[in-house]
Amino acid sequence: MKKKLPTFEELSKPLAPLSFNWFKWSVVSLCLRSIGRLSHGIQLGFQYGFDSGNMLDYVYENKPQGLSLIGRLIDKAYLNGPGWTGIRQRKIHLKNILKEIIATNKESHKETVIMDLAGGPGRYLLETIQENPDRGLTVICRDMSEEALAG
Repeated sequence: MKKKLPTFEELSKPLAPLSFNWFKWSVVSLCLRSIGRLSHGIQLGFQYGFDSGNMLDYVYENKPQGLSLIGRLIDKAYLNGPGWTGIRQRKIHLKNILKEIIATNKESHKETVIMDLAGGPGRYLLETIQENPDRGLTVICRDMSEEALAG
């Protein structure tokens, strides 16, 4: 029999104090907020948000950094997590799709306009521009955070 997945409402409820999951996530939180801060990626996550454009750019770069050897090892483990590995693959697919659209539009003598409404520093957009010179390409990058855009 297939196990029933929890609903959003069930997942949104606070964990029962002293339950296994409460203990597990308390330990994870403590580790992230203490020794985890030796990792540059985890520092960025706390500073800008773990889902920010700055974090995505750091994940795309995929070069472990941190304070001391321990920090770099933590950062390497963090960057090699399955979620971030998938995000890097997503970037590859996104750039390939954009490349195809740009080429198709060029053949049809159409301009391509790319807009990213939460682009952060938009490094993948800058890479797309560099890889497609003279292609009738306009890129618009917006973000709520001026600091993220400047990154």
